[in-house]
Amino acid sequence: MKTANLQEFGTELHHTSVLALADGSFRWEYVLGAKAPEGFRQVPEDLRAQAFSEHGGVSLSMGDAGGTETERAYSVQGGCSAALLLLLDGADSHPELVPLLRGLGRTLRDLHAAPLRAEGHPPPPGLTRLGLWLDELYPPESGDGKAQRFLRAQIGEGRWEALRRWRTELTSSEGAVLCHGAPRLGSLTVSDDPYRAVLLSGQDVGAASPLFDVGWVIGELLDLRWKLGGRDGGAAWTHLLGAFSEGYGKPAGAEETRAAVLRILLHLHDFLVYVGWNAVEFERYAQFLKYLVDRIAAMENKEGSE
Repeated sequence: MKTANLQEFGTELHHTSVLALADGSFRWEYVLGAKAPEGFRQVPEDLRAQAFSEHGGVSLSMGDAGGTETERAYSVQGGCSAALLLLLDGADSHPELVPLLRGLGRTLRDLHAAPLRAEGHPPPPGLTRLGLWLDELYPPESGDGKAQRFLRAQIGEGRWEALRRWRTELTSSEGAVLCHGAPRLGSLTVSDDPYRAVLLSGQDVGAASPLFDVGWVIGELLDLRWKLGGRDGGAAWTHLLGAFSEGYGKPAGAEETRAAVLRILLHLHDFLVYVGWNAVEFERYAQFLKYLVDRIAAMENKEGSE
């Protein structure tokens, strides 16, 4: 079957190609990057065998047969991601994403509620990378080590210790479930029917608090809203955040916001390590993280006084 390369992008963590197929469908191909600390996760048999309902037009795909630790492929009807739509046009231009974000919330809720064994599975790779960074376990002169020292000095010891504590809470075995591990908006593939999407899954599966997946989505929405703040009004982003939380069945409180901040921190880590150093972006993210950590502290103080 003839193909045409539609999109190609990536970092030294992983590379993505989107191919348009002759029959009108699309093939998303992921290849492990040169600096990736570990391979793609193998999908547990009980996860692949589990039947998940489609919610709000959103379904899960665990990938085509034959996926390896270095390559994965997905055959879907969508050649564009929710993240790309938001980056190109902003939230105001895509109200159709509101029901899809609601469906994404319900899909993750079903995944977390499925009778799947979390025992014996390591944490999702992103959570592991973040822990190594926060706990200063990278060599001091490595790119990771240098970035860690710079950020710690920028945001201060108190905020850094808060981030370490929040990350530890997400890896607690109590309440751990088998998580998607990286429910990226860039992996939420949208078809020609704007009310149908497929979430590409399986590469990052691991055991963690369900808050890790929830915080990932909320963190990406907060990150995109911050980046595109001059383009949109706040209402459209509030609708997207509210729809996701409604779909998941739990309002975004202090716990969810803490997990969202960790997702933003992981994004900064991965950019610095797998894309390259950018002093301007580093300073902007440091200020953003300071604001968010302080905001959570205020939320927690308010909740504690009620």
